[in-house]
Amino acid sequence: MATTSNFTIEEIRHRFQLREENYRIPLGYTCAAVLLPLLYVGNQLSLIFTKRTSTVRDHQNQISFPGGVCEASDKTLMETALREVKEEIGLTIPIHAVIGNLKPRKTITRYYVAPYIAYVESDIKIQSNPAEVLKVIVVPISWLSDQNNFNIRSYERPGYKMHDVVFFKPYFGEVIWGITAQIVLDFIEQIKK
Repeated sequence: MATTSNFTIEEIRHRFQLREENYRIPLGYTCAAVLLPLLYVGNQLSLIFTKRTSTVRDHQNQISFPGGVCEASDKTLMETALREVKEEIGLTIPIHAVIGNLKPRKTITRYYVAPYIAYVESDIKIQSNPAEVLKVIVVPISWLSDQNNFNIRSYERPGYKMHDVVFFKPYFGEVIWGITAQIVLDFIEQIKK
């Protein structure tokens, strides 16, 4: 089996569990869920990201995981993540492919985001929804887990300043930062335990 950073997908599976979804959405926050799709590219275990279009409501032109806002028809947050992956990049991911989840995170834009992790086969065919996704980016976990490839600093724009914001170095010209980068670090921390 292929490895990266000394991990196989089987070893990563043992580091996660699918926890019960008794999340209380904090007052004033919008429920959302994302999926961290893992796949092998050659012998490199990698994560799939999307670059959002300039026409989506929030986080325009930013790198994110496939995902979005909970809908009334979603029975669980995991169902939200799986539905959004299908809508954004055309992947139908079966429930048994979901490895586990990470702790939810609050965003500055007042979303309460529940991250899920799934393993997808390398022969998948991605079909991006052009209304939401400008392009798909696949980044090796070995690159993401290299401490030389990210830093934590303040970020300021008119009206507010955030401390301890994660920024990755550009990967083929694209910068992963903010809540998406923090979720990546949560994931890396868990697989290194």
